[in-house]
Amino acid sequence: MDARRNSTPTVVDEDMEAMGWEIYPPLPELVASGEYSDFNIVCDEQLYQLHQAIVCPQSRSIRAACSAMQGAASKTMHIGETDTFTIRYVINFLYDGDYEIDPDWVEEQVRSDGAQGNFDAAHNERPVKTLLAHIRVSLFAHHHEIEGLSEYSASQIKHLFASVPAHRLPAFIRRMDSCTRDLPRHWVTACDVGVHIQERIQDLITAPDFSRLDVDRRILLETIRACGERIHFLEHACLRLARQFGDE
Repeated sequence: MDARRNSTPTVVDEDMEAMGWEIYPPLPELVASGEYSDFNIVCDEQLYQLHQAIVCPQSRSIRAACSAMQGAASKTMHIGETDTFTIRYVINFLYDGDYEIDPDWVEEQVRSDGAQGNFDAAHNERPVKTLLAHIRVSLFAHHHEIEGLSEYSASQIKHLFASVPAHRLPAFIRRMDSCTRDLPRHWVTACDVGVHIQERIQDLITAPDFSRLDVDRRILLETIRACGERIHFLEHACLRLARQFGDE
């Protein structure tokens, strides 16, 4: 378990308090209170009071921005390329080691698309909206060079792709494509998605709706590239095995 998440008081904590040691609050509570904050992030007019000692070691981009503001009376970064939900997920990861997509946000997105009253449509839309949230986090992590967050969001996207039933996969990919075309740095999205499609290519091409699948050209090209890399890897693995058995 991430040490940042151990917020349960212990006997040791009580003993330290009795000895006069100050027990600091769990890291996420520091964000809520703003205590000890030494720089701010503003997104959609929402102010987040953060801490360089926690954030900067995890993000080269934010570290550089804070260094450029040395000597300023107030260190404030204005972030306009994302939304408040995404920035909250990012901050939650930076302070707590993970994040969870808000289910109320997912349901609101499903309702806004008019799918709430249709069971099948809503069932298809929920994983798409959840994926969209993870992709936005991934894009933020790429842009601000938060390596740990990039890896974590990628693992969540991979898990989500793996959890989609085979017969729903074409519809899932089709909706995912239509929801992400307007995102900035779409080539990053296409590359990541192409890798995950490659991992389920057999399920995809045998699905009943595969012939009707129409996706962005970049996603198609990245899927082909990922499949090519996989074939190349398997060819070399087979050659190594052949040499190994030949030597025996």
